[in-house]
Amino acid sequence: MPGRTAPIQPHDAERYRAPALDKGLDILELLASRDGAMSQVEIAKSLDRSAGEIFRMLNRLVRRGYVQRTEEDRYALTLKLFELAHATPPLGRLSRPPCR
Repeated sequence: MPGRTAPIQPHDAERYRAPALDKGLDILELLASRDGAMSQVEIAKSLDRSAGEIFRMLNRLVRRGYVQRTEEDRYALTLKLFELAHATPPLGRLSRPPCR
């Protein structure tokens, strides 16, 4: 089909790296895996990153509304990812018969 690209193959994964995106997603996934908020130092240690790297990324995630900073200087997920996941209901996928 014109205009369609082939999916990225495992051997191409390193060629299409986006380190900043990976770092941000690592933070989001880490916070999602924990019951409570985490400090910047805890996040940095958990991800084996420097506190400076984590500070800059957390700053952007807070400004974009994905993460909130608590009064105790800890970070937790907001509901923004939940809202994004539900912004477009998967009605098309639900109405089709399952693949066999």
